[in-house]
Amino acid sequence: MRVFSDVKKLNKSLAKAMDAEDKKVQAALFQVANKTVEEIKKVVPVDTGNLRGSIQIVERKPGPEVQIKAGAEYAASVEFGDQRHQEGKKGAFMQHGITWFMANGEKLIGKLSK
Repeated sequence: MRVFSDVKKLNKSLAKAMDAEDKKVQAALFQVANKTVEEIKKVVPVDTGNLRGSIQIVERKPGPEVQIKAGAEYAASVEFGDQRHQEGKKGAFMQHGITWFMANGEKLIGKLSK
């Protein structure tokens, strides 16, 4: 029975280590997500400020995972264009964030999660 007890202790230790690592990665993800939101907010078209104010970071479970979303009802219309947001006037603000993240995110997460 001692082996069983040792395995149980090992499992607890591994679970704690994994939890600690997940928290470290989650913290790094939030830092990179915050920087990505800053970049998005630099280019989002502003009329009333509602769209810019609706951009938020959402923690996804089970983690570590985050999602950046624009909660304004008309966000997709501005991003992709529609009759009111014709080509040339559309935002592509989230695409800008994706491009920035693809260029910088992995390197930043690597630095922050060490």
